[in-house]
Amino acid sequence: MRYKTHIVSSLTAGAGLSIMLNYPFHIGYVIGICFGSLLPDIDEPRSFIDRRSFGLSKYVKQRYGHRGVTHSLFAWMLVSFVFLIYPSFLTVGISLGYLFHLIGDLFSVRSIPILAPFKPVRPNLPFTYKTGSFTEDILLYIFTFL
Repeated sequence: MRYKTHIVSSLTAGAGLSIMLNYPFHIGYVIGICFGSLLPDIDEPRSFIDRRSFGLSKYVKQRYGHRGVTHSLFAWMLVSFVFLIYPSFLTVGISLGYLFHLIGDLFSVRSIPILAPFKPVRPNLPFTYKTGSFTEDILLYIFTFL
């Protein structure tokens, strides 16, 4: 997914979860979701977050590759550990945004190694989209409408 689709889909899922769980849709929560939805792409030097990371993504991509360990449940658990240490609306949002990013990329044609670094297999799901395709544009419009 492109960055804007990650942000919009994550905010939509976060708003839905907030309503279902009666959790406050706080500004810290919203900022956390937006940041968390971009964070896994710290492994791609041309990503939206890279342009703001002072070159960190070049190192991460060289070390782990794109859609490697940063796109796994293991990385999500490490990021979510911060919530256990510093519980706040912001850290909840970051954790959820990260998870929503992973779910979005799981359905892409390339998928993600969800169990990396333990099992780097990328599952093949029945419904997939190609990043930057018309299908992704449709998804962006659907999430925007929701």
